[in-house]
Amino acid sequence: MRNFAPAVFLVLWACGGQTTTEPAAAEGSVAPSVAAEDSARIATLAEAADFNTPATIEPDIAAAWSGVRIRVIDRDGGAEEIFDIPINGAELLGESGLVLSAGVFLPDFILDESGISSRSAEPINPAVRVIISEDGMEDFEGWLFAAMPEIRSYPHERYEVLLVEGIPAG
Repeated sequence: MRNFAPAVFLVLWACGGQTTTEPAAAEGSVAPSVAAEDSARIATLAEAADFNTPATIEPDIAAAWSGVRIRVIDRDGGAEEIFDIPINGAELLGESGLVLSAGVFLPDFILDESGISSRSAEPINPAVRVIISEDGMEDFEGWLFAAMPEIRSYPHERYEVLLVEGIPAG
C-alpha cells in the first residue's frame, strides 16, 4: 500500500490547513520565520508524492478552461516572455528552442488517496501537466504549479518555465 502522508500534507497545505501549531510569541519578542522551513519541507514531501498518478477531471470543470498562460525566463539575459497555449496544444516557446505541450489543466489541484483531480473550477491551486521538449527530444514530463512554482519545477540550466494562470473558456 502506498504512503499517502506526503499527499495529505500537500492537500492540507494547499487548503490552508495547519499541520502544526506555533506558540504565540511573547510580547516584545520576534516570532521566528517558518516560511523558508515550510517551503523546504513542502518541496521534500512533494518529491516523495506520486505525481505520475493519472489525473481525472469533471467534464464541466475541463470545459471551463481553454488554455494556460506560461512565462519563460531566460536566466542568462533576464528576458521574459509570456505564451498562451491551448489545452492539448503545443507551442514553440520563442527563441528558447523549447516546445511545451499542455495536457490537462486542473484549476484546483489536489492529490489524495483517490488520485489527482480538481476540487472545483475555481483557480485556487492551478496546475498543468506538461511535456517540454528540447531539440526534438522530450526533456521533462510533469506538473507546473502556479501557486508553488518551486515544486517539481522544470530543471533547465538556462530557462525557467512557469505556469502563470489558466485561460478561461469563452
